[in-house]
Amino acid sequence: MADAKTRTASSITLEFAVKKRREKVDQLIAPGGAKRIWSQAPIGIAFSGGGIRSATISLGITQALARRGRLYAFDYMSTVSGGGYFGSFLRSLFVPDNLRGVATPVTDRDIASQSHFADKVLRDGPNATEIDGMKHPIRCLRESGRYLAPSGASDFAYALSLIGRNWLAMLYVFALAMAMLFITVQLTLLAMAFGLGRCLSSGQIEFLAPFIRSFSTTTSPALVPAAVFGITSIGVGAAYWMTEGMTYTPEARDKSRGHFLRVWAITFVAFLFGLSIQLVWIDFWGFGASIPAVSGFGRAVFVAGLLVMGVALAASLLAFFWGIKEENATPGIRRRLTKALTAINLLAAISLAIAIIDSLAIGLRAGTFGGAHSFAVLTLSPFVAFLIKKAPEWASGVDNSLIRKLTSNIALVALIIGVFMFGMLAVGVDIIVHMALWTGAAWASQPFDGTWTIFLITILILFFMTGISDGFINLASLHPLYSSRLTRAYIGATNHHRLQSKKGLTDGDEKDHIASDVYQQADLPIACHLINLTLNETRSDNKIVERDRKGRRFTVGPEGISIDSTAIVHDWNSSAEKLSVGQLCAISGAAASSGMGRRTTLGTALALTYA
Repeated sequence: MADAKTRTASSITLEFAVKKRREKVDQLIAPGGAKRIWSQAPIGIAFSGGGIRSATISLGITQALARRGRLYAFDYMSTVSGGGYFGSFLRSLFVPDNLRGVATPVTDRDIASQSHFADKVLRDGPNATEIDGMKHPIRCLRESGRYLAPSGASDFAYALSLIGRNWLAMLYVFALAMAMLFITVQLTLLAMAFGLGRCLSSGQIEFLAPFIRSFSTTTSPALVPAAVFGITSIGVGAAYWMTEGMTYTPEARDKSRGHFLRVWAITFVAFLFGLSIQLVWIDFWGFGASIPAVSGFGRAVFVAGLLVMGVALAASLLAFFWGIKEENATPGIRRRLTKALTAINLLAAISLAIAIIDSLAIGLRAGTFGGAHSFAVLTLSPFVAFLIKKAPEWASGVDNSLIRKLTSNIALVALIIGVFMFGMLAVGVDIIVHMALWTGAAWASQPFDGTWTIFLITILILFFMTGISDGFINLASLHPLYSSRLTRAYIGATNHHRLQSKKGLTDGDEKDHIASDVYQQADLPIACHLINLTLNETRSDNKIVERDRKGRRFTVGPEGISIDSTAIVHDWNSSAEKLSVGQLCAISGAAASSGMGRRTTLGTALALTYA
């Protein structure tokens, strides 16, 4: 990431673009060749968001400024969402035909001719229908402004086909990733089962035999790692309290360390005492066999307690020696133990979720319909996705206390729905993995046969091929539909070829496309266009305020792409993906998506991604 002082020579600054713009105004727009008196600081105008309504009012304001000769006083325009619709129309109105599509060199005469045409367009009255023998751009804009909103059977059929295709492709990617996850889970569980089976046959962990053999057609062995992480979590949590007597005062560090070591030594003695009871009194002498409370579940609880104590001893001692050289070791020890606890809790939650999903998959596969349950579960997905999309619309006109409560807790509702939908997909995929893995009932028949080999090879090939694709996200969203309509409606309204041929809005035209670098750095008299977007950032090391917003200012302008107005990501001559003006304005205008800045939550991200 380079700052303004380290830009390459090929990129230009906003200040330089403003200077060139003013020179062009003096050359082309100033009456009688008289140069204007410019202010020292650049002057900007902002066109706010609000969809087609903001685009319409922005047009009216700009026409009023043009008729009063004040439009060229503005050095740059800053736009977002609907304001960007009109902003792209305004600047593209000054772009010569040679700079559209595949850009070719232009002369001052080309720019002068196009600028005079644009100035005349903006000064015309509302009733103008033609200009220079072609359809008037303002008339075209008024007629096509609502083209962004689909209407009619053909529009909805087109949108439905696009959404259905993209949604199924998205499910394919999710399902493929889940298939790899559950293949890994099943292979890991098989390895664990093999190891435990060997231990059971040798009698080393015979007290766990009832627990292991209790797994049936309704319970997944994945509960074992979940239980292990749970016990580890309790142990690391207990390790934190072993630092209770330590002080934050650096002057008392020797006293704090001594107190910790005493507590650790006492706990270690207690651990050795419990371990000796288990190994000598119960295992060696067999005393537990005559006391029901000591056998079975009771012994498992006793062993779990020993494990918790052992983990606490190990974790606390590791954290202590990690920070023993610090001036004040107490805060560091507690912070490391808390971070470790957080990581282990996440692993425990993930393991438990996998165990629940796997248990449901085992139970459904063993049910009446067998493997057909997976396809039944997957069939419910589009129905639920449709309900999520339409629920806000249906509830908007209903005055009901339940609806109001659900609306006020929308983040929680979205989380429940999102987890449910992805859970359904995961269960369906896991059932398919079980069908390929086991020759009969899960954990009651032999694993692996020819089907499993073919299945595994196929999944690995698809996983690799899908993984190397880097254009899927953009293609799978509604962005192509949105950006193409916006481009034809607003940038196409300034396309001479479209205006002369009177081509319909449903037809594309290569001159509708204007490359962002050409658009931003063209030597035009109209204001430079700063297209504002949001860089979604739900995980970062930024300040608290920036984390709270869950996004950063992302601006596209003459100097390239900048973040928070200062950090230049790349100049226009870099190898990064270059989007057209219409594509950028479509991103700026996105009203609802899985990432919405400060309004982003885990629930809305899950639900909106799926629906």
